[in-house]
Amino acid sequence: MKKIIRLTERDLTRIVKRTIMEMSENSKKLSKNEWENIWLKLRRQTKSFEIPEESEDYYTYGSLDFYYKEDGEYLELDEMFRDPKYWNDDREKGIVTLEKKVENLEKIFSESGLGLKLDVGPKFRMRIYKD
Repeated sequence: MKKIIRLTERDLTRIVKRTIMEMSENSKKLSKNEWENIWLKLRRQTKSFEIPEESEDYYTYGSLDFYYKEDGEYLELDEMFRDPKYWNDDREKGIVTLEKKVENLEKIFSESGLGLKLDVGPKFRMRIYKD
């Protein structure tokens, strides 16, 4: 039995981007100190980026906490913040809120000149990479 799976153009774009990122062998690995320096530069661009705590492994942007992964390749959004219900009791409004945050981050990254990329996977699994 064959299954038909419907994908929107946005879904397909996300899948392709994620696949390219996973296949990329030249992704840069950064230390915590290097990520902190990047975050401080972003903070100069907008106060929505909080100053990273030295003792913590997370980086905050507009109420989103991104955690440092030990391999240093990316920062990943904490699972709690991926749920639209966290942002609003009405799931659709929560999705809109998360989509706005994604758009804002993508805009900030493109304007920063720091070579940062935001990968958004299924269920708002977000990762920040350095080109």
